Order: sequence, then structure tokens, then C-alpha cells
Amino acid sequence: MMTVLFAALMFTFASCSKDDETPNPGVPVEINTVELSNDNATIIVTFNEAVYSASDKTGNLDANCFIVGISDTTAKATFTATHVAGQAIATINLIYENPIKAGVTIQITAKANKIYNVDGGVLEVDISKSVTTNGTPAEITSLEISENNESITVTFNEAIYSKNDKTGSLDANCFDVSISDLTVLAT
Repeated sequence: MMTVLFAALMFTFASCSKDDETPNPGVPVEINTVELSNDNATIIVTFNEAVYSASDKTGNLDANCFIVGISDTTAKATFTATHVAGQAIATINLIYENPIKAGVTIQITAKANKIYNVDGGVLEVDISKSVTTNGTPAEITSLEISENNESITVTFNEAIYSKNDKTGSLDANCFDVSISDLTVLAT
């Protein structure tokens, strides 16, 4: 009786040998973090493990592996993505057509069937994480009307430009002017 119990215990422990453990190929690729640079132009995407664009542990991720969504529909951007096969970090560089406002949500989506883990497992569904753009929105801090009422000086809380690359002067097309006294005609 004692021999049978001892043999059963040996069998149980033998089947749990540490040498028999293998990585779980079922662990899915996940986005751990997305970090946005101070100038809102670069996003660092960190995955939970090394990733590849092919199941044989080769291939760098590129822009075809991601979708970039911007909550402000007036903001337009293109992007590139850089990555080294086997790394857990990808860099997304955003190129804005017009300045991006502070407080806008940018969603990064890793596309299904485009990204593989170290075990050759493919990302089976799109996964996403979001960040919010940095900065303080430009605000008008004062308006001064000239003595002859022919011009208005507008002062902002920060330097502002008409282009995202911090160039370009403001002109009349950058403003909407309304007059509350409809008996006055402005030109």
C-alpha cells in the first residue's frame, strides 16, 4: 500500500518538472504604453514583448501595421512607423497638415494579422491605446481697438503661427470678425 502511494507521488512530481516548461504560445501581443513627445510629433508604442511583421521572427513593423486616428476632425496628418524586428518598441512619426490643438485624442491601433510575437503567433484582433496632445491651447489675452476704430490688435498667451512647423504669419483669413451693431458696415 505504501509503495503504491509513493509511486503515485513520484509520478505527479515527475510530470511537473521545470525542464518541461515551455513559453506559453497563447500569450497575445498587447500594447503596454503609448507615449507622446512634447511637440506632439512622435509616439513611442511599447508592446508587451518582442514583435515582428512575419511569423518567422523577421520583418520590421511599418506604417501598414498601424492605424492612427485623431479625434479632432479638422486635424489632418500622415505618419511613418519605424521598428527593428525583435524589439518591443515602435516609433510613429506624425506629419501634420495643420497645427494640432492641445487636448486632442490620438488613438494608435495595431492592426490584426500584421504583427507577430516571438512564438510566431499573430495578433488576431486590432488593439488600441490613446494619448492626448500636449500644450495649452492658444488663447486671446487682450484686444485693443485703435482710436479711429480702423484696426484691432490681438494679443495671444503664446507665440502662434499659421503653419505647424512654427512658421507663417497670421492674416485676415485666420480670424472671423463679427459686429454686434448691425448699423455699422465693416469692410
